[in-house]
Amino acid sequence: MRNFYSILEISQTASLSEIKKAYRRLAIKYHPDHNQDDANAEKIMKEIIHAYTILSDTETRKTYDYDYIHRAERQKRDKKEREDRERREQEKAEEKKHHQTEENSYQSYQSHQYQKQWQYKQTQSSSQRNNFEETLYNVLNWLWNIILEFIIIPLAKLTLKIIIIAIIIFLALIALSIAVILFVWLFIK
Repeated sequence: MRNFYSILEISQTASLSEIKKAYRRLAIKYHPDHNQDDANAEKIMKEIIHAYTILSDTETRKTYDYDYIHRAERQKRDKKEREDRERREQEKAEEKKHHQTEENSYQSYQSHQYQKQWQYKQTQSSSQRNNFEETLYNVLNWLWNIILEFIIIPLAKLTLKIIIIAIIIFLALIALSIAVILFVWLFIK
């Protein structure tokens, strides 16, 4: 329900004569005969008449004021309760989102645990590692150095030697083929 005082554009403390003046002024302004092109004029005029009818009678005005004040208080209370409820729901949604983010983060951690552990070992200095991790790191490093020194490097050297020998044999075969071709060509002539 709209505020009848705002419809008549007056204050709540307006006297009966002020109510009549406001009614006459607005009736002239919004009368359908003066506003034939405006489709809302008739609707506005009906609201003005209704507001004037309620506010011009002392008893109905008292009842309206009482109901309007209590309704306004009720609306304020309802609005505050609705805002509180929405705030609580928003907080719950944010908490749920935060929880979901933490859960996703934990799952991501589990799925990439090995990679993260390896990154952790690489980024941490040896002084920050505990004894077991440092010992394990040193053993793995020692094993890698042994494999590198006694298997990979000798195999690479051997492979390089084999490749060099293969190239020499290939060049020798080419030279021999050229010699055979020249020998045959000289004797055929």
